This record gives sequence, C-alpha cells and structure tokens, in this order.
Amino acid sequence: MTRAFRAAIAALVAAAAVTLAYANDDKASGANAVDEKREADKRDAAERRDELSARQARMVACNKEAREKEMRGAVRKSFVRECLKSDTAAAGGRR
Repeated sequence: MTRAFRAAIAALVAAAAVTLAYANDDKASGANAVDEKREADKRDAAERRDELSARQARMVACNKEAREKEMRGAVRKSFVRECLKSDTAAAGGRR
C-alpha cells in the first residue's frame, strides 16, 4: 500500500508541475498581448495628436489672414469657417 500511495503522490506532484508550467506560459503570453495593445494605443494617440496639430495649423493660418484683413465679428467668423473648408478640400477632402 505504501508503494502505491507514493506512486500516486508522485503522479499528482508531476501533474501539478505541468499544470503550473502551462499556467505561467498563459500569463506571460497574456502580458505580452496587453503590452502590445498599450503600444498600439500610444501610436494611435500620437497619430491623433498629429492630425489635431494639422487642424490647428490651418486655424492659425486662417486667423492670421483674417487679422491681416482686419476682419471683426460675424464677418471674421464666416471668413475663418470658409477658409478652413477650403483648406480641408485642398488637403484631400478630409475633415
């Protein structure tokens, strides 16, 4: 009985070791996937910042032109709106 008991315990220990090894591999691959997603999110955020910067650059240029023409009030607002639309069309139609 003792020999059978020892064999059963050894089998359980071996099975537990294999199970732990697989569990650790799953955790490691899951962590890599999370890290890759974070990096992708950072790249996406950087691209959105670049797009915003391009829009801001158009806004600055249109406002500068309105200031040079000494526009005020609703006329200025209308001019800037049209200026941004024309710049958008010239940039490939993206808004």
